[in-house]
Amino acid sequence: MRTTYVLRAVAILAMATLGVLPAAGYIGDMSHIVDAQEAALDSIPPAAPTILLEKVVRACDRGVSAEDLGTGKLYFKVRPPRDNRSGPLDFGYIFRDVGGDVPPGFDWPDKPQRAMSRKGYRALAAGEPPESLLTVVIRWPEDMPLHAGTCPPFRFAVVVSAVDKGGNESAQSDTIWVSDDGYPLPAGPRLPRSSAIK
Repeated sequence: MRTTYVLRAVAILAMATLGVLPAAGYIGDMSHIVDAQEAALDSIPPAAPTILLEKVVRACDRGVSAEDLGTGKLYFKVRPPRDNRSGPLDFGYIFRDVGGDVPPGFDWPDKPQRAMSRKGYRALAAGEPPESLLTVVIRWPEDMPLHAGTCPPFRFAVVVSAVDKGGNESAQSDTIWVSDDGYPLPAGPRLPRSSAIK
């Protein structure tokens, strides 16, 4: 048990140094947790969130970190919705694909995902408001050795809804297209890049 707390403390210190901390929950688990007391008091859903795609990181990108080996990541920027009781860091986000083809092995989390603030823990604890756009990272296993020769393309549409502290789900966001062109590998793997919203 002590080892677990020590490891968590080390992880929190490392993330604080980088200035990236989850809004709530344990390190490594960004699942949204509904507050039972809020659920009994609040039945009003939040407004729909605003979402945009920041970047795509593939396991076959050159120069990926050890953390990214065998993992693909979608980085989304989310503008938290208006709500009668929940603050900007109190929402979870449900992602649903509504068309197109997702990458091999890809699946959305089965629980709403919390957003991260790039402001440090001390700033947030001191009452400093988070930035207007928060970050949600969606990961999927992409076991793609560089000698495979290709990085398959994908393109799919996604909508997002927000879930407040009481478990009330908003209407869906506007649809955006998430895409990555992929590439053949005759001259080695590519550099990481952002993918345009189409």
